[in-house]
Amino acid sequence: MDDFSIEEALAEYGRILEVPAGRSMEPMLRDRRDTMVLAGLKREPRRGDVVLFRDRSGGHTLHRVIKKKKDGYLTRGDNCVRSDGVCPREAVVGILEGFYKGEKYYDCSSSPAYKLYVAYVRLSYLPRRAANGARSLLKKLKIRTDEKR
Repeated sequence: MDDFSIEEALAEYGRILEVPAGRSMEPMLRDRRDTMVLAGLKREPRRGDVVLFRDRSGGHTLHRVIKKKKDGYLTRGDNCVRSDGVCPREAVVGILEGFYKGEKYYDCSSSPAYKLYVAYVRLSYLPRRAANGARSLLKKLKIRTDEKR
């Protein structure tokens, strides 16, 4: 993107292509393998939308809106069990319009496969969080029993 910031490119062109960096949105978006189509904000994000926002460190984060709050949005990565906290409305700079996995394009507003995936993420959250908690507890118990030996 040479001399443009993401915000400037979205303002200038309306949409941009970017490659995701990180694993927080897996399995939907694979680290440095897929291509995202990001659009500038034309509407207020809704629950289930994936938004790009400026995080506290000044970088950008792409996570799913899990709840609208009066002062912003509660967001969480699909591959995460904890939310990011409240993202202020003014920090949101774009919204995921679609993405490519190889040659296959998934439109976030009309793809049946994408809508099914979003339902899966929503329904599997509590079991995934419980499993993560159980893993943590087992690790702590193992450490304590190892220390007693």
